[in-house]
Amino acid sequence: MRLKPCSLCFRPVGRTHNPAAPLRRALNKNRFPPEVRSLVERLIECAKLLGPAIHVQSDYGDEIHWRTPWELFDESVAQQALSLAEEAVLLAKQIAQGN
Repeated sequence: MRLKPCSLCFRPVGRTHNPAAPLRRALNKNRFPPEVRSLVERLIECAKLLGPAIHVQSDYGDEIHWRTPWELFDESVAQQALSLAEEAVLLAKQIAQGN
């Protein structure tokens, strides 16, 4: 998920697959204007739901149980993830525009 650009506004972007943490820190430091705080909260939730564990599983599968990503994620789960990612992109655009 491409949430790192939102984090870039507040600090250098690290090598992370968990953009929720730096977004949460920036929110807690009041670095977002009040009118977008609720959008940032929802963006953080999207980032958590599609966080590092999902990223690793979608790329590598479950190594412990020898399951491929295709065995872990069916079409409906993939569609849910896509919808969530699309929502996150929309939220990031709204935050960047200040609405």
